[in-house]
Amino acid sequence: MIYFQVSVDGNAVWVRRTQRRVEALDGFVREFAELNGLLGSAAAQRRTRVLIDLREAAGRNDSEFEAAIAPYRERLFSCNNEIAVLVRTHVGAMQILRHLRSDGVDAPVFGDEDTATRWLHKP
Repeated sequence: MIYFQVSVDGNAVWVRRTQRRVEALDGFVREFAELNGLLGSAAAQRRTRVLIDLREAAGRNDSEFEAAIAPYRERLFSCNNEIAVLVRTHVGAMQILRHLRSDGVDAPVFGDEDTATRWLHKP
């Protein structure tokens, strides 16, 4: 994967969005679908906590991008895993919270890696 790095430690999955800028939207969408498949398989096997780390992502919020990823974002948060998001900035947190609200999802959003890591590895 070039847009996401996935690390698994027991029931904890850390998904890091890489710095790779999204230029080919279809490639990003394919990889997002692959990520959802991996996380869906993990959820089917056991209860999993997933931390989505967006701190390194090159931001993109144009309407074409938002519309293309909306179904994959919704699937990500509806796959029976406990999911939280780690962001770098207050603006990033506001954008993620807007998406979560519009998708009807209640998930924690962290700006601090230590707090996010404690959440991820909480028994």
